[in-house]
Amino acid sequence: MTVVEPGNAGAGLVDRVKNILIQPRAEWERIAQERTGLPALLSGYILPLAALAAVCSFLGLVFIGVGGFGYTIRLPLVTGVVNAVLQVVLTLCWVWVMGLIINSFATTFNSEKDETRANQLAAYSATAGLVASVFTLLPALSVLAAIGGIYSLVLLYIGIPRMMKTPEDKRIPYFATIIVVAIVAGIVATAVLGAVRGAAFLGTGGFGGPFAARNEPPAAVTLPGGQTIDTAQLEAAAKQMEQMAANPEAAAQGAAISAEALQGLLPASLAGGFARTEMSTGSYGAMGGVANATARYENGERSIELSVTDLGAAGALASMAGAFGAQSTREDANGYERMQTVNGRMVVEELDRSAGRAKYGVVARQRVMIQADGVNVGIDEVRAAVNAVGVERAEALASQLPNAPG
Repeated sequence: MTVVEPGNAGAGLVDRVKNILIQPRAEWERIAQERTGLPALLSGYILPLAALAAVCSFLGLVFIGVGGFGYTIRLPLVTGVVNAVLQVVLTLCWVWVMGLIINSFATTFNSEKDETRANQLAAYSATAGLVASVFTLLPALSVLAAIGGIYSLVLLYIGIPRMMKTPEDKRIPYFATIIVVAIVAGIVATAVLGAVRGAAFLGTGGFGGPFAARNEPPAAVTLPGGQTIDTAQLEAAAKQMEQMAANPEAAAQGAAISAEALQGLLPASLAGGFARTEMSTGSYGAMGGVANATARYENGERSIELSVTDLGAAGALASMAGAFGAQSTREDANGYERMQTVNGRMVVEELDRSAGRAKYGVVARQRVMIQADGVNVGIDEVRAAVNAVGVERAEALASQLPNAPG
């Protein structure tokens, strides 16, 4: 077998990134023939990508800031530096932990226990999330970084049988077990790190190894805390993403909603006396094409920023979230943050009473994100703003496109 040190040359790293994202099945077969140790994986592959992601996040949060239409919030310089350094360290640690998890449960699912391959699987499957983190350079597009994380799950799903020699009937339970244990590891890490900002997995509780005796993939997997994974939906979504990655040209053809069409969904005014004062549109050639239309509505010192974004081919990745139920809630005296899946749509609500901010968003047809972000308004008003766009109208627009998600 050949030994590949992915960081020896820039071209090698770039080719590996490109191939694992665009043609993951073929690239996993090539990786399976290599024997790259953990130190080389971390220093030659993960570190450059993690550093790039951290730099983009630093620049976005410290110098560009979050906001728009007259208000911007930026992190202090020292806070940004500390955040960037911790982001790199945590990424390296997380890849190492994922390799341990993958290898530890291999024999439980009739797979080959191999520390090197497990580490390779953990490192290379993280590619999409790390590459998509460049979107944090523009915090308004940071949702694409989260979608990249979802695609990393797809890469993990595709790579498991090729790297760990997993039988097909054990593929889903092995994959689900890795995710469950990773959730628990994320909970522990979050508890240790406290207020450190990071992308922690969602969930609570412990792990009981529910799959060891199964011969068939379970219809649903219960996560700690009662959340369930619909494995049929998970498998269908993963196959859909695999097809998209294998044929990016066809996927790109589905990214055809224009910024002008999205702009047509934005109303001239909102209930409660909010008049439209500004409008902007934009298109970005990433992940098969992304288009956005945003409007600002004002009523005295109260304002709502309403946006409609077509995530293009990347939007299909959101279907993975539906398989996990996509539910999370955090609440304190100042407000709450809530994410849930309602009628197959991802819904996000945020309320910060101390800052006078409210946010409500819906991802329609796994592709079109409608979001309202308000200042000095309540959650009912931003929800009404999203409803004024019309989720059904956005879905009807998306349904007319070739290769649109079902």
